[in-house]
Amino acid sequence: MKKLSIVLMLAAACLLLPPTAVAQYVDWTGTVSTEWNEPDNWSTHAVPVDTSFVRIIQAASDGRYPVLSSSVKVRYFRLQTYQITIGSHTLEADEMDTLWGTIVSDNGKLKVTGINPLYGTYIQGPINIDLEYGRLFGITYGGDVVMHVTSKANQYNWWPRNSGVYISYNANDTFKGNVKFIVDGVGDLNIGTFASTTLFEKKVDFILSNPGPNQTRVYFSQRGGTSIFKDSVNVFLTPGPSFIPSLS
Repeated sequence: MKKLSIVLMLAAACLLLPPTAVAQYVDWTGTVSTEWNEPDNWSTHAVPVDTSFVRIIQAASDGRYPVLSSSVKVRYFRLQTYQITIGSHTLEADEMDTLWGTIVSDNGKLKVTGINPLYGTYIQGPINIDLEYGRLFGITYGGDVVMHVTSKANQYNWWPRNSGVYISYNANDTFKGNVKFIVDGVGDLNIGTFASTTLFEKKVDFILSNPGPNQTRVYFSQRGGTSIFKDSVNVFLTPGPSFIPSLS
């Protein structure tokens, strides 16, 4: 009876562990080429699937880092120090985090439920980012950015789940190209928080659906943060013809 109780307790404990605690990671090695879809470029000798926990965290053979030739979806994606080229394709993940590293894009897309966090990363080229919640800070966006924020809860539901999107959270972000934020759902977009600075070097458009108390909201320069706009700012409210003229 005691043995059965112990087994049941261990089984229950395993169910309480987060997925990453029991995951088998699929690590990039680049043994053969830069092709994502080549099995021998991965530590498991199998191409990642939509349930895979993928990491690019070690020096690749002869500097060969992954280049997407098609869109891919994984459960979890981590980039640390090194590089991935998504080109015009979509990299989709339920969860994503980066620590330094480079993402090379040519109007490609990051489609992510949650980012925890995207930190210290250089994004080269124009990119689209679809995101439900997360923190993005210490990032240089080298090209135009379209960020679609689809949070399902407002700021009163604190991190990590469904608490909106934070730009420049504790570290500075720089946007070198034109930026378009499309914010819908009922979540918040927070720009420039905790003594950090967000610098926008070109035009910024905010397209907000369902704005109002406890609905879609955008916050600037909270808790000692700073937001700097060097070009025009336009705010559009949808649906409907409502429009707030640009601010310079």
